[in-house]
Amino acid sequence: MATMDNAQVLISRVQNYIDNFRFEDAPLSSFHAPVIGSAIYLLVIFSLKAIIKKPIGELKAIVILHNLFLCILSALMMVAVVLNLFPFISKFGAFHVYCDNPGPPHPELNMIQGGLAFWCYIFYVSKYYEMVDTLLLVLKARPLTLVHVYHHFIVPYLFWIFLYTETTGHWILVFNNSLVHVLMYWYYMVTVLGYDVWWKKYLTIMQIIQFFIDMFVTWPHLLMMRALGLWDCRGSINSVYFGQLVGISFIFLFTSFYRRTYTEDPKKAASHKKRD
Repeated sequence: MATMDNAQVLISRVQNYIDNFRFEDAPLSSFHAPVIGSAIYLLVIFSLKAIIKKPIGELKAIVILHNLFLCILSALMMVAVVLNLFPFISKFGAFHVYCDNPGPPHPELNMIQGGLAFWCYIFYVSKYYEMVDTLLLVLKARPLTLVHVYHHFIVPYLFWIFLYTETTGHWILVFNNSLVHVLMYWYYMVTVLGYDVWWKKYLTIMQIIQFFIDMFVTWPHLLMMRALGLWDCRGSINSVYFGQLVGISFIFLFTSFYRRTYTEDPKKAASHKKRD
């Protein structure tokens, strides 16, 4: 009985923390977090890469568990974001989950604290753990590609600035990326298990489409917040500019990867078919 009571108290405390969550009070909310995190990432992987020339032991079990964990976590974040949107949509309408103006007539509408902000924060923190992807490649003595390293390096900055500037609508990027990652990490897991997956090509296409959607949903912010001045959407225009630049770079790098892997000569394509 005491154990059940303790569990209920713990659940209550966790729920209270989520309901009152604020990014500014959370770990890794300082600007130093992505700076130091990305610097350590580059230092570790390139130092190890210079040392490790042959695979380090049997890593199959570790790789499977790593990918399974990220597959489940991505699904959880995707579902949690949707569930936390319902209260806002039902009370204020769909537009306000995209452009959150804390002023009249809805001063109580605040999407940058509470459950939605918490799960966007969990997504941001998960980007640090995803750097293990690269570590595993290095330990297996696999080549590293620009698109892979750049992606893991820049994403923590992107979602840190969205959270720090309280940019409304970035939950759309969280949902899109989580959806793609459910499939991506499932793919990585089953291939390690020895299954032949025919839809790898379409997974890359999904990633490229995701980047186009991510860029498209932020364009109205540029129009509404600057060009037209129609609405005062919560957030910083600089974070939108930065997101656009990152999106353009991703589209360029991933389309280049797609062309090399799937449209070049099969022998050349096979040499590029690495985990990106």
